[in-house]
Amino acid sequence: MTKSPSFVVYRLPQQTELYYNSSKARIIEKICDLKESHFIMTPFDEESACPIFAFNSKHTKRINSEEWIDLALDFKSKPFETHHASAKEHQKQVHQIIEEIEKGELKKVVLSRVQAFKRNDKSIKQVFTQLCDKYANAFVYLTQLPNGQIWCGASPETLAKFEESKFETMALAGTKVIDKENAEDLVWPVKEQDEQIWVQNYIRSLFKSHMLNFTQSEPYSAIAGPVAHIRSDFSAMAAATIATQLLLQLHPTPAVCGTPTQKAKDFLLQIEKHDRIYYTGFIGIYAPQKFHLFVNLRCMQIDDEAFHLYLGGGITKDSIAEDEYQETENKAQTLSAFL
Repeated sequence: MTKSPSFVVYRLPQQTELYYNSSKARIIEKICDLKESHFIMTPFDEESACPIFAFNSKHTKRINSEEWIDLALDFKSKPFETHHASAKEHQKQVHQIIEEIEKGELKKVVLSRVQAFKRNDKSIKQVFTQLCDKYANAFVYLTQLPNGQIWCGASPETLAKFEESKFETMALAGTKVIDKENAEDLVWPVKEQDEQIWVQNYIRSLFKSHMLNFTQSEPYSAIAGPVAHIRSDFSAMAAATIATQLLLQLHPTPAVCGTPTQKAKDFLLQIEKHDRIYYTGFIGIYAPQKFHLFVNLRCMQIDDEAFHLYLGGGITKDSIAEDEYQETENKAQTLSAFL
């Protein structure tokens, strides 16, 4: 395997094998244009100038962790400039959102920020390998895109999975630092429960709009490294065309955007001073008859100077600005411990 201007290496949840693709990724207008399997990386805002990249799966190879260590890949990324909000600025934005919610048209807005960690002697390959070791339940990936951007992440959230006519998704919301010994006995505040219920309601409304019979699990605490989230699982039998429609309608979910979705998205695009780029977009394997895609959470963009972590949290009328900032700090622990 030789060095390439673009590549992706990833590991699926609950698996040990890695998948590696060093082909040149191409830009596509929309995922519906794809007729065969591709690894895709899509932005948060489909109307932005940020492209959808697709690696043809016919070039994907299974490799083990030892082979990955032996890969001779040198990462060189052009400097990445973005806005890094201070604690004071983030808390001011929280207050602005609460004021907007109190006007009555919004229930929740998901505010994000970027935090930079200066690069040290730890290699990018080491960070990726440690994420794989630490987060067995996450989708872990590392990619260098043709535009020179390097991204790495460990996402706990499936956006959509479709195989043999079965469509699956999840409602994931709320974040709490955990003691793993007591993880199953977590008591969730009403705010976090409400956030997760809004995501549930959104998913149910989509299934009902397609007149699909679906099953839904009871909410439970799902562990993602040092934090836990409230999660409910959904599934339904669907035709492939309906499955892709559901996928596109699910993005962006209330968990990464807000409620109502479009109003929340419009407002956060005004208030956030950074471009989310691929953060809270979706990533994974897509083909019309079979796909497995994840929300691009717990991710970072990497340049020669720093790891730029993307962090977010849902703001409601009951939010406390200092607590919301601390929640983003807690989420940063899922990656910063390795940096």
